[in-house]
Amino acid sequence: MKIFTRVLLILILIMTVSCVESSSVEEWAGPGFYKKPDQIIRSIEKEGSDYRKNFTLARAYKEKKELKTAILYYTNSAFRSKFNYNLRIFPHPVYTFLKGFNFKSPYYNDSVYEIASLFAEYGEHEYVKRFIDLIKEDSTFLYRDAIILKSRSMSRLSDNKGAIAELTKLTSKFSDSNSMALINIRLASIYENLNNYSKAADSYFNIISARTDQWQDNIAARRLAALLESNSIKVESKDQILLLADALLTASEINRANLVLGKLKDSDKDSDSDTVAIKALTMQNRAHGAAFLREKRSLPYYDSLVLEYANTLWDTGARHEAVRFYREIAGSSADDIARRVLVRLIFFYEDRNRDSAVSFMNNFIKRFPEDDLTGRLLWMTGRNYLRDSDYSRASDYFKKSIAAFPNGEYSANSRYWLYLIESSEKSISTERKDQILDDLCFYNPESAYTLKLLKEELAVYDVKTLQGKYDIAKAENNLKRMHLYHTKLYMKTGYTPEWEKRLLDLGRDLTDPYRSIYNLISTLDLKSSYKNRIKDLEKYFQTGDIAAVNRELKSIPQDDDAAALDIAAAMAVYSHKYGHHNYSTYYGFRLLHLLKIQENTALLPREMSQILYPLAFRECVEKESAAYNIPTHLIYSVIKAESNYIPEAVSSAGAAGLMQLMPPTAAGIARQIKISRYDLKDPCTSIKFGTNYIAWLNRYFKGQIEYMVAGYNAGPGNVNIWIERFKKENMDYFAEFTPFAETRGYIYRTIKFSIQYESIYR
Repeated sequence: MKIFTRVLLILILIMTVSCVESSSVEEWAGPGFYKKPDQIIRSIEKEGSDYRKNFTLARAYKEKKELKTAILYYTNSAFRSKFNYNLRIFPHPVYTFLKGFNFKSPYYNDSVYEIASLFAEYGEHEYVKRFIDLIKEDSTFLYRDAIILKSRSMSRLSDNKGAIAELTKLTSKFSDSNSMALINIRLASIYENLNNYSKAADSYFNIISARTDQWQDNIAARRLAALLESNSIKVESKDQILLLADALLTASEINRANLVLGKLKDSDKDSDSDTVAIKALTMQNRAHGAAFLREKRSLPYYDSLVLEYANTLWDTGARHEAVRFYREIAGSSADDIARRVLVRLIFFYEDRNRDSAVSFMNNFIKRFPEDDLTGRLLWMTGRNYLRDSDYSRASDYFKKSIAAFPNGEYSANSRYWLYLIESSEKSISTERKDQILDDLCFYNPESAYTLKLLKEELAVYDVKTLQGKYDIAKAENNLKRMHLYHTKLYMKTGYTPEWEKRLLDLGRDLTDPYRSIYNLISTLDLKSSYKNRIKDLEKYFQTGDIAAVNRELKSIPQDDDAAALDIAAAMAVYSHKYGHHNYSTYYGFRLLHLLKIQENTALLPREMSQILYPLAFRECVEKESAAYNIPTHLIYSVIKAESNYIPEAVSSAGAAGLMQLMPPTAAGIARQIKISRYDLKDPCTSIKFGTNYIAWLNRYFKGQIEYMVAGYNAGPGNVNIWIERFKKENMDYFAEFTPFAETRGYIYRTIKFSIQYESIYR
């Protein structure tokens, strides 16, 4: 009876702790993802004992390199209610504390691993083993990394046999390519230390066979080459020679790759070996590659060798020379070669506004009429005629694009310009204009072209008129027209009770997919066999540990469709809830993609739209919006277009921060507003400087948004040149034919994002 009572009390205690845990999770949303260590420490260190807060503090102190303090807080995050802030930070007392009985927190394994890794830095390898042995075996990558850490300490303790046994056991549990690369790097290192070069080579070949992370491939390829050069190993199999040579080329070890290829027997030389050989020879000396190619002209796989030669020229910067060889095989009888070559030629000439582009586009369209790219090329061909003001031929191609791919991405571009072309003709009827608008809104609700045109249309309508037109369409049971005016009303008034009523009018066939999104993100009713592991990611969001989130995401197979959907749903919800804005929008759009649902915020639930377009760094945005009299939706649109909410973003040109300001521009703004020290990677600083620049551009270009955002992207000097060049053209022509492709896309994206933000947050 006493035993039964004791068990019952334990069960009650477990349930009590569980209940306290579930309620307290909602009370603390964590520190967020954008605070620096000192800010985290100041904000939560004096809030009292709590394992989540302790885990967060430990990470902050670890980042500050205050390792003993980090160990103290990691230790005090291991249990739900057992704390000791006076613990002596030596391996034995910490180990004794962690081994003691108490209710483990959700971070127990994480904390023990972190403690072991920190003590490893102090050389306490015997205790590293003991700490890792406290971690329960499971299928997380945390466990994988813990065993790899343990194997390192075992090697330091000269227990190489034991380290090999641990790693070998790990290979049977983690067979994904990423894990196999990490494990084999460790195994190869140990085998080399033991002078067992044959085994080391096997491990290195396992790595380059998987072709995962380039740094691991490069290490493996270079070590194999070194072992081969020292005669420590022999590589005689054709497959291994080609694999190693190709890996060495990827690692830019060109001379070594050619030496390895020299080991091929004449009987082993075929299309595969010739493909690697021409790449190696061309990277070493273009003339050698060309000579090799001439020798192979009579072979049946000659076209594939030309393609490899041209690709290598392209990748090494000799693009004009590469194009000459692409043209040679543009009519190849092999469809896969012809397609790849035509695509490269099309975009090479299109970027340079060369008429040759149209010829290659037509070749592609004729040869691959059902290819998805054909819809885009039909649009691009029409666009070339549009640039030359040949509106009749342009319209023909736009109509062909729409007819062949009515739901295609580029059908929006075609519909938009058909609308503008036909609207310029006095004979077009209002009904015809509405038909094009119906289709734009129905088939391309996510397009910048659609939203831009609808926004312009809204300027001449009030809510009462729009409602009247909606009621007429409803009476006529015209679903497309109802959807058009529903969208216009939504853009004008946002999410209102009337919005919900109109959804009922539109019918379940149209709205049910969007309702299913709401059900999924509100309940997180996950279905895959990995659902518990995916839901377990929330604990890392609570403490701002995005590195742990990324680590465990990689532990879930990439080819499991159900898991992919679960990941997208959970990550979208958790990212939005805990304020990781970049992941919120990324996984939100991924969820729509996986469900094959269009980005139609007029039909999406408000909650999903806010996941796609979060109010990132809201206080800072609203403060600078008021200070500079710039609408918040414009500031958000520039942040999204520039960095997609990543404060640490740095472009290849050196632009930094959320709003991607170039250092000279930022320095000029700093002098103007009298700030001597600043950090562009600080979110609020970037927003202050970026909004200041938007305000200046707004004044300079007299409020014309196309010029303003083009100036933000390409500089006001370039915009002035383009204004002069296109002074006889209208604003639509300016936006479509802005010479810089990046700026052209930027104009449309920014306008789209601005309209979406304004509609969602009315």
